[in-house]
Amino acid sequence: MLETFTALFFASVVADFVLQTRWMVEHKTGAGLPIHGGVVLATTATAAGSLAWPIFGLAGLHLVIDATKTWLMPRGAWSFLADQALHLASVVAIAAIFPSLWAQGVWADAPGLLYAFGAIGGAILATRAGGFLIPMLVPEGAPRRSTGGVFTAHRIGFFERGIVFVLVYLGSLWAVGLVVAARSLFFVFAPRSGPVSIRQDFVASMAGFLWAVLIGLGTVALLTRLPPVPYPTGLEALR
Repeated sequence: MLETFTALFFASVVADFVLQTRWMVEHKTGAGLPIHGGVVLATTATAAGSLAWPIFGLAGLHLVIDATKTWLMPRGAWSFLADQALHLASVVAIAAIFPSLWAQGVWADAPGLLYAFGAIGGAILATRAGGFLIPMLVPEGAPRRSTGGVFTAHRIGFFERGIVFVLVYLGSLWAVGLVVAARSLFFVFAPRSGPVSIRQDFVASMAGFLWAVLIGLGTVALLTRLPPVPYPTGLEALR
């Protein structure tokens, strides 16, 4: 079951946060929804290495969840989290009902691929998905401060979450405290652009760190339960 879940989880994350374009999101009430559904189907079939009918069923569930969010749920952090929780639940359900889906696919003889799927899927959730969620959690007020150029607040947050995720993945959870301390010092000595802006940046960074830690721990918990492979994965010390 875990093998099938890992492949389907990876496909869902890639379809939502890598291959879903802004146009698809903005046109979910029209052509964007079925096009996104096609992307979900293609991504899921590729990751699972199969075109068995449960793949079509999962793509259909994905569309129903997205349609429900688009037409019935208000935009915001809670609807985002509920949407992702429902996608995760649908993946769990399909993996539980059809646990041999991965074993019957063309990638069954490449178990190391599952480690890549799990690690990359977790990294995308920590960084890319966090980039959508965290701004929804930042208190309203003055616009967030940006240093401009490549060092925008969005990109800084992306790299912060990425660093934290890698540290958790490598079993260096203690080092996350150093990153948090360093970032906190930045807020102490940063140029003052207004108390609201400083507070927004601080809340966004701390929320991003927490999100990356939780996703990192979940990813490690999943990967350490997959069948071992005869080459290093970076998780040996955690088994």
